[in-house]
Amino acid sequence: MDAAARSRYEAARCLLMAEAFADAPTAEVVERCRAAWAEADERQGGKVGINCANSGTDGNAKADHSGDFAGSGCTTGHLENAFSEPALRDIRVDYTALCCGTNADSPLPYESIYRGGERLLKGPGCVGLAELYEREGFLPPKGASNEPEDFLPTLLGFLAFLHEEEADAREAGDDGAAARATNLADAFRLEHLHWAPRYVDEALRIAGTLFYRRALAELRLLAEA
Repeated sequence: MDAAARSRYEAARCLLMAEAFADAPTAEVVERCRAAWAEADERQGGKVGINCANSGTDGNAKADHSGDFAGSGCTTGHLENAFSEPALRDIRVDYTALCCGTNADSPLPYESIYRGGERLLKGPGCVGLAELYEREGFLPPKGASNEPEDFLPTLLGFLAFLHEEEADAREAGDDGAAARATNLADAFRLEHLHWAPRYVDEALRIAGTLFYRRALAELRLLAEA
């Protein structure tokens, strides 16, 4: 995979995760995730970043999420049941718990919740983001346009945008523009996704489906890349 193709692959990963956390997933979104993760797992010998020892036969995770999260040896065969009906209903319920909770300690996919110590929306995480998006010509992805600028799917959408900019520049032979996009993406990840592993840790404590346990594994990888 050349550099441009790699950038487009990273953009696609970001956009897939943006869809998974932007709204309760449709069957189409779940299937796209399943297909993308199955392809990635095949490349890695069938390994995925979830512990199937903690999952039930219906594809739902049991209450104990304390097992090894990465490199657990769960194969893509486990994922077929996880993404079938009636599991879609469970996945959508899981989305509500992981992204729309109303308790004071509920995990919420907004940067401001994890900055400043007060767990307030539209807080420090939003500072400067609207100006950055406008300056770079970025529009939030579908499902995130009415959310604060530090909504996780919007952050992932912007990261995908930068990866696409890098790919376009590399294909055009513009090394300077490619380097700018790469540097901006790296700096943006460090500044605005450093909180995501904390969200992942909180969400894993209550995640009830293999779908979202896998999505959270992918999110951690994206944030820590």
